[in-house]
Amino acid sequence: MRRERILRFPFRAGAPVGRPGGALARVVAVTLVVSATVGSAGQDVAGQRAGGTVQPVAGHQRAEGNVRAEEGARVREGGKPRLEVPETYFLAPASAWGGKGDPRPSQKDLDVEIHDLGNGNRERPSGRLTLDASDLSGKVAFRQDGLDKCEGYGSARIDCSVSSSLPVFKTYLRALDAGRNGDSGTLRYTFTPRQGEPRTATTRVVIGRPRLAVEQPPMRKGVKPTESVRVPITFKNVGEVPARGVVASVRQGATEEQHRNCRYRAVSVTCQFPDVVVRPGETMTLAPALSVRNPEPAMYESIPFSVRPMEKSDDPGPGEPGRGSPLRLTDTDAKGPFREFDEPGGEALMYLRRPTRADYEATGVRLSEESDDRVRVRVGVRNNGPAGDPGPGGPYHAKVTFPPGSTVLRTPRDEDLEENAELCQRVSGTEYRCAVSPDRGRTTTFDFVLRPGWWGQTRVEVTDSERFPRLDPRPANDTAAASTPAGTLHKTLSVTVGLVVVAGALTLTRRRWMTPLRRLVARSRHRP
Repeated sequence: MRRERILRFPFRAGAPVGRPGGALARVVAVTLVVSATVGSAGQDVAGQRAGGTVQPVAGHQRAEGNVRAEEGARVREGGKPRLEVPETYFLAPASAWGGKGDPRPSQKDLDVEIHDLGNGNRERPSGRLTLDASDLSGKVAFRQDGLDKCEGYGSARIDCSVSSSLPVFKTYLRALDAGRNGDSGTLRYTFTPRQGEPRTATTRVVIGRPRLAVEQPPMRKGVKPTESVRVPITFKNVGEVPARGVVASVRQGATEEQHRNCRYRAVSVTCQFPDVVVRPGETMTLAPALSVRNPEPAMYESIPFSVRPMEKSDDPGPGEPGRGSPLRLTDTDAKGPFREFDEPGGEALMYLRRPTRADYEATGVRLSEESDDRVRVRVGVRNNGPAGDPGPGGPYHAKVTFPPGSTVLRTPRDEDLEENAELCQRVSGTEYRCAVSPDRGRTTTFDFVLRPGWWGQTRVEVTDSERFPRLDPRPANDTAAASTPAGTLHKTLSVTVGLVVVAGALTLTRRRWMTPLRRLVARSRHRP
């Protein structure tokens, strides 16, 4: 909280407003109060810049370059630019580019943020930016990956012209064949604004990445709403270089257990292990497993958790520190399978299943004629309970099938959304699939407008999820059907085909009866 310092002066309370001495005293007092307030605010900003912690952004720790305690004074002088760059930048090795998949999702763009401390809208100042990784010359090279124009792409040093049109300067540094896992060097930044003194910053560049992949915990079944849940977190370094320090988080409030190397909030627990080194191929697990509160009592629930390499400048983060024994990381021979996060900062999920089930009932198919060749079809699915919201186990699906030759003119849409999103997707032919997850006692309905084809039935069937079954106590009511009349064209075709069939039948019948009759007449003529 910002505290304003009120300077008090021994002015005489009864001084007349019109007297020069009283007015002057009031002006001086107001000026001093405002100056003190602004000075305090400037000192607060300086304190945040110099002594504040920096939070991770997109999987990289952000460090401020050339930020000093005297920055507050410079803010009041009009604001000098400052650089915000990654503290460490890990490169995918050159060998990773030859395999399947693109390694770039796990190697983020190299972002350089240039802030003008005196600019209220924080636009990027204009000037020249030089990035020099000559420490790794021949082992790394810059590649263009953004709208900025630079000279020197393909080498370890680029010189770029930057303007205030974009808030972040983006480029990309790639390892070359000569680079080996573990090679490291310093990337030096120099920003020269059009007005003012140059600013500098540095990033440690490492070839190879510490990549922590987690083991998917099995689904916990029969979890009661009142019991706590332990989240087993086991991970493996599938990267090319060691992870020096680890941060583990669970996005769910903890129970009474408190570990002094963890921070506790109402909605999460974050634990740090700064002294742990996880080498490539090593597997570790949290001991004991974190105990957290049970989530909301849906039929299925999930608890998100994550593990990532720790940076030197990592802040313990918000929350209250625990006071009990520290949580430990121990070696394990777990075999996996292990899943790597799609991107830095990703989460895995531990699923819970309640000891309950849900009876989803197909409530029927209702037809109403809109015109001579159009029919409105309404299908519905009702949740008879006892379970309500399926949670992450849902949604389930209603499979709607129309008679052959039918044409769906309008599908159900969510009119509450701006994009008027479709609620059902065509699977094939005249089959559609609609997501359903009604709460207990509620019904979800879908309206189609149909141009009928051949005579037949419109059917609706509730389909289950292989991984998250409803354990439906009454599967017999999962389907419903209604006869659907044929369309005008198909009626005409049906009548025509029917007449042709009748005529053909009569022709065949006539031939079948006439041939014996003719033979009989011929025989009677030859009799004496």
